Amino acid sequence: MKKVLIIIGGVLFGHTGFAQDCTNENVSKIPGKWKPGMRGSSDQTAADMAKEKVLLNDMAQTIRTNFTWQPVGGDITYGNVYSIRGLDYRPLPVIKICNQYENYVFYQHYFCANGKIAREDYSIRVSATINDIPLSFPYTFFQSKKDKFGNDIDKDPETAKYGFIDQLPEVKNGMIEYKKTASTIYRILTKSGQLPYMPMSKKEYYENWKIRYAKMNEQNEAMKLKFAQATNIPDSKKDVEMYEGQIAQLKGYISKIDATLNSKPAAALALPAFTGEEEGEYFESSTKQDPHQYIIKPNLAYYNDKLPKSSPQVITVCFSYSYFTDKYGDKHYADEAFYNEMERIKILDLLTSKLLPLITR
Repeated sequence: MKKVLIIIGGVLFGHTGFAQDCTNENVSKIPGKWKPGMRGSSDQTAADMAKEKVLLNDMAQTIRTNFTWQPVGGDITYGNVYSIRGLDYRPLPVIKICNQYENYVFYQHYFCANGKIAREDYSIRVSATINDIPLSFPYTFFQSKKDKFGNDIDKDPETAKYGFIDQLPEVKNGMIEYKKTASTIYRILTKSGQLPYMPMSKKEYYENWKIRYAKMNEQNEAMKLKFAQATNIPDSKKDVEMYEGQIAQLKGYISKIDATLNSKPAAALALPAFTGEEEGEYFESSTKQDPHQYIIKPNLAYYNDKLPKSSPQVITVCFSYSYFTDKYGDKHYADEAFYNEMERIKILDLLTSKLLPLITR
């Protein structure tokens, strides 16, 4: 998930009151503590943040009261963070509808550095993020008009954003379990089994590209004319030829897309679109021999803009950890005791049962 949450401050690495020689073996036995994280900053309203803080603190208390292991050789850090408009990477329509906020817990073990105790960057972390999902939509079909210098005139309303995903997860019991990497598991908790994103159909994908190619060619034609009429630009003929080549290429894509749209039945065009189809190709499926990603887009109809912005409409629970595999194939987790405690309390199930009923239906 792209991090859109801003934390002010830094982790304190000094540790005082240690009389023995600093060795990693010695510091691994020092009792740790639960410590609050850095204070966050946000431009959300005070009323919204007060409601959000109650929910986040309740969630943190649920985790802490289920822990029986007390930290040794490191500290458990916990805290709340809130998004800031302008630094939030969700599509604009979603930002306007609901706030994003998060509670996190992670473990930092002690180690020795230059004779002093320091804290390692966290390698095991659990978080619950309200009103965000671990999928990004960095691309857009929007094509702005240009000024005479080639700069965009129009601002992207971000209503035509899209992204990619390797597999389409299934919704089960109001949640999606999504494993982004071998050591990062997400649970997306949704309302009534709906999805805050959706696959884009092949028909929609083709038609969006047709419109975009046509707009791109309008700009190419304008630039071609500019260089054709230029009398003070050396080698302007080469620029004219370059734009002619681009125009011909995009016209070729449009023709191929038209041929696909006209030759395929409605049922085939209603299937999810794949990467690589933007030039008019048609793929039945994605295989190991011929892999393609699915095209997805935000499902803006999922969100209720009549609710308070602090209302939880979707929640993502994340458990991430690091490990190495030895020569016998056994996994060894960084900060093993903390990982084992997370497994003992079944952290994903614990937070799912706590948070799923809170989602506004």
